[in-house]
Amino acid sequence: MKKEKLRDKKFTAIIRVQNLTIAQSIALEDMMSVWQDLGSMGCSRWTSFFADGDGNFRPEVLYNGHSPNKTDLLKKEETWRGNEYRIDFDSIGWKLHDNEEIRVSEAKKFNFFRIAIGTISFLTKKCIKDFKRKIKLKKIKRQSDNCKKLHPEDTYAEDRPSDSN
Repeated sequence: MKKEKLRDKKFTAIIRVQNLTIAQSIALEDMMSVWQDLGSMGCSRWTSFFADGDGNFRPEVLYNGHSPNKTDLLKKEETWRGNEYRIDFDSIGWKLHDNEEIRVSEAKKFNFFRIAIGTISFLTKKCIKDFKRKIKLKKIKRQSDNCKKLHPEDTYAEDRPSDSN
């Protein structure tokens, strides 16, 4: 592909985010809607999403069929300001401007087969993990049921009638 064509070529990224609450999903969708609005209006603004990692925000992200990676093109000081992470794609764009090798390497990440194989691999691993978890839970339930059959007199304190007289 010619240098100029690759520099201006547009790609489609496939992003899958799992393990979100409804509120987190609504917030992400709203933010992406704002991105579209700003792009269509020709406006530039910082947008942000509070990643409450000490809360229940534990996303599992698949980006073009693979786990997302941090870029080597920017130093930590260029993205972190105190406890805020801000990334400007223009800073990356200027670093790619005259570096055909990096542009080609990054463009390869959008290869259909790479994305498909990565996605299939991820989903297969997830299905196996879920299947193993279900087997483990059934085994625990079966052991619990067997224990109840063998020792029906053993009940938990909260299951016993209270002696409040």
